[in-house]
Amino acid sequence: MNGLKLKILNDEYAMHQLQPDGKIPEAVYKADFYSITRTDDELSIIAPARIPINSSKVETDYSCMQLIGEFEVSITGIWASITTILADAGISVLAVTTYNTDYFLVKTTHLNKAVAAFKKNGYLFD
Repeated sequence: MNGLKLKILNDEYAMHQLQPDGKIPEAVYKADFYSITRTDDELSIIAPARIPINSSKVETDYSCMQLIGEFEVSITGIWASITTILADAGISVLAVTTYNTDYFLVKTTHLNKAVAAFKKNGYLFD
């Protein structure tokens, strides 16, 4: 997977848990990056930490990286490479996959360590 390019998004992010029928603040929809997932049990929102969200649980201090480029859904090994690099560095990851590309969040305190691990493994940064 050498030569893949990553971009660090500017905001700091938070992951919120709400009840399944929870209200999504309009400000979330104006963010450059956000993720909303609803199940029978919960509503999870990943959004910039600066957006106030009335959640029952919140995990803060995340930085977000984007895998640059569009990748076919059928390509194998990209996530295995990313998660292995981070696991080997002792860093947990939150993954968000879109149709075109992937995003992943790490605790901001581990961002420099994550960047160093990726660079060591041939990843480039935009």
